[in-house]
Amino acid sequence: MGQVKQAAACEIADKHDVKSEDDIANLEKSLKLLQSEVKSVKAELSNEQLKLKRVSDLIAAYEKIVEGNYIDRLIKAQKNLAQSRTAEAPTIIIS
Repeated sequence: MGQVKQAAACEIADKHDVKSEDDIANLEKSLKLLQSEVKSVKAELSNEQLKLKRVSDLIAAYEKIVEGNYIDRLIKAQKNLAQSRTAEAPTIIIS
């Protein structure tokens, strides 16, 4: 079984033009660099996805505002609130 694994390893090494221990060491260094680059790209992707979500949320909120005439209703509600506060204000009589 060991000879089969060794023959397979030799075949793979030949296929990838690995001739020495230095070649193997260089491949291992490249692998480590690639792994750190992949982590970096994943982190950047995550940040960009958060930004995209924020923008998507803003777009959705804007669409609700435009479609629902939200600003006019907000102004009307604020006027009604101001009117109800003035109507409820106690009257002070000074004699």
